[in-house]
Amino acid sequence: MIKKIILVGHDNFGAREIISEIVKNHPHIDFCIIITTGLYYKKSFFASIIKMLREASFVFCLNRFWDGLIYKFKGDTLYSRSKKWKIEVYFTEDINGSKAHEYIKDFSPDLIVSTFTMHIYKEATIKLARVATIGCHPSILPDYRGLEVFFWQLVNKETSSGVSIFYMAEKIDAGNVIMQEKFDITPDESVDSLYRKLTRITARLMVTTIEKFKLGDKFEIFPSSGKGSYYPMPTRDAYRQFIAKKGKWR
Repeated sequence: MIKKIILVGHDNFGAREIISEIVKNHPHIDFCIIITTGLYYKKSFFASIIKMLREASFVFCLNRFWDGLIYKFKGDTLYSRSKKWKIEVYFTEDINGSKAHEYIKDFSPDLIVSTFTMHIYKEATIKLARVATIGCHPSILPDYRGLEVFFWQLVNKETSSGVSIFYMAEKIDAGNVIMQEKFDITPDESVDSLYRKLTRITARLMVTTIEKFKLGDKFEIFPSSGKGSYYPMPTRDAYRQFIAKKGKWR
């Protein structure tokens, strides 16, 4: 029986939309929401920006930052939505910290659901859920593990991708996959349109996954496909390739 769920996400478009669909479609569940702060795990917002500027494309980071800023100007944040839903919110810089663990233990969740956050879960955190701790990723795992992989899929001219729901493990994007859905990447796809498409699919798939947990259904464990690959935050060279190939942001 699933009665209590902790939803974890960074305050970005993907997490907002996925969490919104979960809350809307499971009205009888008792939720709380943990918003992870900073961009990189255990780094402040300022330190995260410095790291991004050193390692990633400035233009890519600027575009992503601007997208996030628009929602803040509109007042449409995960926190503001949570207040409308009257769901308790907890902010943390470290999902594995003692204070976060104390909060999670007090809530005593049946499920912990991680949505598009860059925090890395330790085993002790994963085990705090009575039934399972699950996450989602915008690829058919183990291919395209890592960061902003929908951008890399466009750079690499992929014609298809997918979404994976999986049991969380300490290794990034490496737990057993329990739900998957593939989709086509159209020739005119932009970074924004692909992000929105995979977000809609992830939200729907996560709603179904939670329903299966509620019903006590057994999950198929999907076999790994391919050798697997990992991608970092988009680099300057990758963004230049993207522009050279006439890639579109919107």
